[in-house]
Amino acid sequence: MKTLAKVLENIYQADSVVVISRGLSVRIADSFARDLQFLAVSLYQDNMQNYLSKLPENTFLVGLSLSGETELIVATALKAKREGKKVLAITGNYESRLAQQSDLSLFAYQ
Repeated sequence: MKTLAKVLENIYQADSVVVISRGLSVRIADSFARDLQFLAVSLYQDNMQNYLSKLPENTFLVGLSLSGETELIVATALKAKREGKKVLAITGNYESRLAQQSDLSLFAYQ
């Protein structure tokens, strides 16, 4: 429960929330961003790293990846961390690169 409370705190304190995904996770990301419509956008284009650089430092990045190993998602999350942004991993693999490099992680059953 503490992790979920921290996720919600980060969402509400952020200037913007960006949900990134690829493949089968895109529908989930779009739904999540719609639910947070007042401050969220869902990205699944190849240029998500360029878009991320234009956002304020107080952006909360949510990386959605079933495997947690999708290269573009992992690379974008790493870039966000280097830029001082907070990162949440939502993945089915708690040992994944995405989960290991994120500030917070939520794990989904596969």
